[in-house]
Amino acid sequence: MKAAVYHGQRDIRIESVPDPTPGPNDLVLKVGVCGICGTDLEEYTIGPLFIPDKGKPHPLTGKTLPVVMGHEFSGEVVEVGSGVTRFKPGDRVGPDILLTCGECYWCKRHQLALCPNQGALGLAGDGGLAEYCVVPEFMCIPLPNGMSWAAAAVAEPTSVAVRAVRRGQVTVGEKVAIFGGGAIGQLAAQASRVAGASEVYVVEPQANRRALAEQFGATATFDPKTGDPVEWLFEQTGIGPDVTIEAAGAPVAAPAAIDAVRPGGRAVIVGIPTGSVEFNFLQVVKGEKNVHGVISHVYDEDYKNAIWLLGEGRIQAEPLITRRIALDDVVTGGFDWLLNHQSDTLKIIVEPGA
Repeated sequence: MKAAVYHGQRDIRIESVPDPTPGPNDLVLKVGVCGICGTDLEEYTIGPLFIPDKGKPHPLTGKTLPVVMGHEFSGEVVEVGSGVTRFKPGDRVGPDILLTCGECYWCKRHQLALCPNQGALGLAGDGGLAEYCVVPEFMCIPLPNGMSWAAAAVAEPTSVAVRAVRRGQVTVGEKVAIFGGGAIGQLAAQASRVAGASEVYVVEPQANRRALAEQFGATATFDPKTGDPVEWLFEQTGIGPDVTIEAAGAPVAAPAAIDAVRPGGRAVIVGIPTGSVEFNFLQVVKGEKNVHGVISHVYDEDYKNAIWLLGEGRIQAEPLITRRIALDDVVTGGFDWLLNHQSDTLKIIVEPGA
């Protein structure tokens, strides 16, 4: 089969690799679509980061680079292992992709994102930027009838947004502010509305992303290049948002999200910072603010709900898709394109069968 194989920094090759075979509890999927994530782009430009380097095999998979990339994908079951009971060939599924040990303190408490040995398909094991991919049965969720491959490919980032909203405990009538209008930010804004937020504000420097947030139902948007977003949010809400979700990853965004949330409120940090920052935690103490981190998602909580929300149309995925490409174009039309068009690109999806 054909696959996009990561060999190292700025070295992704379209290669012919052996067709995968399932273990007893695995499915083989014919990949429908696979998205390119910001994490993938970081691996391409400055990695290997999460991909295990040569001589350092991943503790769960035993893999080192080279590895087939892609962790935002969905597909059709074409083969099942001898122990599989929930799926059969022809079923359409989305895989959660998070691999955990099942034995540590956190796994036993179902806090899977905290497993110290965790990995992900497309990083610690071969992923979905290929014609076929092997996935464990337990992590797979059936796709609703009529759900597009593209919507299913956005389920993985949607599950991150769903988890952020859950961690922020957004409830009916609350006011939420999102820092960052990229894919995760746009999805978190929509998920906040679904959770019952009465007002959703989005802080984003790019005009096209602010416009998209308004299309999705944002109460108002703000360009942080024109002023102080913390002051603006105070003016909009009177006391500050009940919940802030930082999804930008910029060094200034996390402190601003914590500054902006009202006393007693909840700040959720999702973006991976691109640099270190200084922050005075006195206001966190004085204001008894709650700060939560989000790194991933859980298959039977966040990912399952993401599939449901997308399938019901309560969260829209199609407007986030900027570009569709074939697997052969994944380097020049995908990774290199993202490097040169980050401001006007939200989500690129790859169609291996195209």
